[in-house]
Amino acid sequence: MRLEDLCPNFLNLLESNQLAFVSSYRKKRAADLVPVVKERDTSKIDISVSEDELRKLLGLTKREYLQLKLLAATPKEEEEEDVNDEAFEA
Repeated sequence: MRLEDLCPNFLNLLESNQLAFVSSYRKKRAADLVPVVKERDTSKIDISVSEDELRKLLGLTKREYLQLKLLAATPKEEEEEDVNDEAFEA
């Protein structure tokens, strides 16, 4: 397949088809050239001054401190206790 076969010759198109082609090309280029705006992370958690001092004393980065804080805040699953009951022994 040759490059000439991929698109019809613009000069051989009817005037209405030329206008439609130019119009669609302009819309496509306008969409391509729209600047991409990066969204900021709104889930950022700020820590208090006392927590920041504690973090520095422990030698942790802010990220590490927040991970530990989230880990401590998650509910723990109840651990099954080993039952040392004679009734359960075979």
